[in-house]
Amino acid sequence: MRSNSGSLRTLFRNKGGKARVQKLVLIWPSILLLLGLIVYPFASILLQSMFPQLFDTGFSVLSFSSFAKVLKTSYTYKAIVDALLFGGGASVLSAVIGTFLAVLVHRKWVYGQRFINLVVWIIFFTPSYLVAEGWVLMMQQKGILSGLFSLKDGSLDWFFTPAGLIAAMAFRLFPVVYLSVMAGLREEMRFELVRIFKQLDMTVVYVTHDQMEAD
Repeated sequence: MRSNSGSLRTLFRNKGGKARVQKLVLIWPSILLLLGLIVYPFASILLQSMFPQLFDTGFSVLSFSSFAKVLKTSYTYKAIVDALLFGGGASVLSAVIGTFLAVLVHRKWVYGQRFINLVVWIIFFTPSYLVAEGWVLMMQQKGILSGLFSLKDGSLDWFFTPAGLIAAMAFRLFPVVYLSVMAGLREEMRFELVRIFKQLDMTVVYVTHDQMEAD
């Protein structure tokens, strides 16, 4: 016990030891928990769809017949193409919006940076089903927008086309890109400042609340 406590004290005293312990204790268990909550149900559903009798007979009888039967239908191929179209389009559009907005805010080319950050965090934490419900209530016929601006019936039908749905999905996903790009830009600026001060042979004190950055 004494040797273990002594090694822990030494680890905390070393530079970066506390951050490594925090990473080991907090981050990795969280990642494993998320993997368990996401990967296991998804794998179970996928295996059940491919091998319907798997949980009844076990791995003794494995057949790809049901899986092959599903792939023979044209509906399956259309579903795969639509999924790739919607997913790829939303990913590209969210990357463009998030990157562009992050650069504008980081360079201070727009006003209200704090307000923009607040809106991004609100979108990020809002549950997806609430966002979807809000879009439907706002864009449907005789919805909120139609009532506010006295729009004709069918004026907002474009929203329920593939292009409109991709735009809505991108609006839901862009905060992830925005926050990631902002973190990268801040890190790049910090390293650039350190490089400049070293060239000028100046000593600076960098104040941060991030333990990872402090180490």
